[in-house]
Parts: sequence; structure tokens; C-alpha cells
Amino acid sequence: MIHKIFIPIILVVLAVIFVGCNSTTEPIAPPGQDDNNQQNLPGPPPPPGQTIPGDTEPLGVTVYRSADSGKVPFLVTFTTETVGGLEPYKFIWDFDSDGITDAVEPNPSPLYAATGIYYVKLIVEDDFGSQAVETFEIEALEPTPNPVIVAIPPSGSAPLDVNFISEDSTPQVGASLVEYRWDFNSDGIWDYVTSENDGNTSWTFDNPGNYYPVLRVYDNLGLWEETSIHILVDF
Repeated sequence: MIHKIFIPIILVVLAVIFVGCNSTTEPIAPPGQDDNNQQNLPGPPPPPGQTIPGDTEPLGVTVYRSADSGKVPFLVTFTTETVGGLEPYKFIWDFDSDGITDAVEPNPSPLYAATGIYYVKLIVEDDFGSQAVETFEIEALEPTPNPVIVAIPPSGSAPLDVNFISEDSTPQVGASLVEYRWDFNSDGIWDYVTSENDGNTSWTFDNPGNYYPVLRVYDNLGLWEETSIHILVDF
């Protein structure tokens, strides 16, 4: 009688063990998520010194110029400030908008020998292939004369006799100076005009005060430039 009771129990236990060995357990997906969708796991870390592209600041460049205009021959220095992207950077300069690469360094110094307005373009490319572009204008002006005034003496008591010398009033190559105009009391009226003696002259200041004589020099091409100097006349 006892054997008949234990045999069914043993059979039930064996059946439970058999079913458990042949079943699999599926992970339960979090609430609101389909358990058939794969999760996006982070990839391997980037090499030392690099960052993942999506984490970098956008590539940008700013160009600073020593001057935006000047008389030819005009030497100008460009200085770049580049941010973002991934180094190393590649620089492509076109100084005269002809589509030809003129320089590949970050801070070039081109020389403009002919007058005109030049449209400069810089393309900066980073190691990802991203690009930043900067464009601006450079104006190369006519090479007008460059007058310099020497006053002897530049100060003294009234009445003060001053000798004025037009020094280094050099025109461009192939041109010549043809006229000198002096305004000794800076009232807009030319007090002395000459084409002789290199523009040198003299003037007497009768009254005390501060004076700013103006010299304008013309060349045979009709180009001109002017400068001034300070004269102090005491009592």
C-alpha cells in the first residue's frame, strides 16, 4: 500500500524536473519599452587625444588683418584664430579670388603690388573633413607721395622764424613731384605754392600760440598726399 502512494509522487517530481530543464527564461522589458528593440549601447572610447565627433565644438575661424587698405606695394599680415573641430587643421588661402591656392599656412603675409580691391577667401578644414569659410576685402591704393616736414626750430618765442623742409617726399616709381602747397596757420588757405627748391620755404609766426602747418605734395600723375607738424610759439 505504501509503495503504491510513493510511485505517483516520484513520477510527478520527475515530470517537473524534465519540464524545467527544457524551458528558457526571457528577460522582462522595462515598462513602456518593446522587448524586441535593441538598446543603443555606447561604443568603445576614442583614441587618446581625440573626441567623439558628436561631442566636438563646431569648427569656426576668425581672420585678423594688420590693415584692410594701404598704398602699393602693400604688405598685409593675416592672423587666424581657429576653434572647434578636430586638429590638425588644413588652411587654404586665395588672396585674389582667382580660384588658385596661394598659401597653406595659418598666418601668411601677402604683398599686393597692383592697385585694386581684392577679395580674400580662407577655407579651414579639420581632421573630420568639416569646413569653415571666411571672406573679406583688401584694398590696395595708389602709391601717392609720402611727404615729411622738418621744422627748424619747432618752437620758440614770438616772433618766431621757422625754416620748413619737405623731406622724403618720394613719389611712386616712374613719377615725379611737381607741386608743393603750404598752409602755415591751418585755415584752409594755401599760403605758399611752389614747384621749385623741393618745396622748402620759411615762415614767420608773429603771435604766440599752437600752429599746425600743412604740406600737400602733388606728383605728375595728379596724385597727392598731405601731412602736418606742430609749432609752438611762446610769449
